[in-house]
Amino acid sequence: MHSVQSRNRISAAFAAVVVVIFAAFIGMFTFGRDRIAEPAVPGVPWSAIVEPLLIVVALALSVAYAVVIGRLERRGGEAR
Repeated sequence: MHSVQSRNRISAAFAAVVVVIFAAFIGMFTFGRDRIAEPAVPGVPWSAIVEPLLIVVALALSVAYAVVIGRLERRGGEAR
């Protein structure tokens, strides 16, 4: 039972972070067009930095979730 509760808590936390990342991604193009069009360094707009960074963070988060849940399930399986 403890394993299921832990898994649910971890899933909720990861889902909340994914929703925030998704909202940032959508908001970046909806509300931040002027801001992300400004250059971070000459010739490189903020969008060229932030967009790939959000994608990489989302992918890393997916891998981290899979690893954490996998370890939790293995630990739960050993306890049985």
